[in-house]
Amino acid sequence: MPPLPRELSSIIPGRRALPDRIPSGSVLLAYIPSPSSRFLVDSGPLHIRWYGLLLALGVLLGAAIARREMARRSLDPDLAYAVALWVVPFGLVGARLYHVATDWSARFAGSAGH
Repeated sequence: MPPLPRELSSIIPGRRALPDRIPSGSVLLAYIPSPSSRFLVDSGPLHIRWYGLLLALGVLLGAAIARREMARRSLDPDLAYAVALWVVPFGLVGARLYHVATDWSARFAGSAGH
């Protein structure tokens, strides 16, 4: 980790100087563990995955923030949802194409004739 600037070590007079590096324990505070199961709900025909839920929440939150920002800038806020209806599906398809292109040799190349 990068060293802290020297100016920070003299902010509080009479106190011990700050360390040159950020302690490794601070990284532990930023750690969010993965769920123990891929599924949030796995009951009968209903299978809701954590990934899908968090992706949907991210899309809704992003659209809500864009809507508020557009209203603040005196633009039509409903345009945010209209744009999201096009951007999100194309983004998902693009992400999948990128995944296939970058992992082709590891996942797909050996199973082409099987």
